[in-house]
Amino acid sequence: MSAYSAHLTAERAGELVSRARAGEADAWSQLVDGYLGLLTASLRAMNLSDADIRDVTQTTWLRLVQNIDRIEEPARVGSWLVTTARREGLRVIGQRRWLDVRLEADEEKWIDLTAGDAFDNLLNRERDEAVQAVFEQLPQRCQALLNELFQDDKRPYDEIGRVLQMPIGSIGPTRARCLKKFCALAEQCGVDLRALTH
Repeated sequence: MSAYSAHLTAERAGELVSRARAGEADAWSQLVDGYLGLLTASLRAMNLSDADIRDVTQTTWLRLVQNIDRIEEPARVGSWLVTTARREGLRVIGQRRWLDVRLEADEEKWIDLTAGDAFDNLLNRERDEAVQAVFEQLPQRCQALLNELFQDDKRPYDEIGRVLQMPIGSIGPTRARCLKKFCALAEQCGVDLRALTH
């Protein structure tokens, strides 16, 4: 048994579960005191933030309140709590990864739209020296690709691929990387692309 809950023997844990089922507030307090450190340690091993650990721990205690009458082996409540906490922790990690993917996708969409509009303004009206200066800092291959992509006569990828000697499948990803680099350079140079797209 972990040092965090060494003072709670299996027999004692089972007794506290029985008393908690009967509605004794003191039994709940002793369960929390006995297992909070164990739960925190098991969640910290999952690299959760302190705020996530607090949230997951609270949810775990809520699950115990909801399921206290269904626990078949009250003496093993510590294992039940750790398993429940880990499952909840994995759910939080999954949600965070999904959010990270969404934020990355939103950023890519913003870059694509904003930089694309800036290029349209630059190439169609040739009016912004700041954007031109940023554009000229891009690698030659990026300049060539973006020039081809943002001309007035929007040409198909197969034609652009022939002109630049690029595989069609690499044009989209290369375009995204070039636009991202363009946005980063613009930020370094203090050029607000959003102000240039209106």
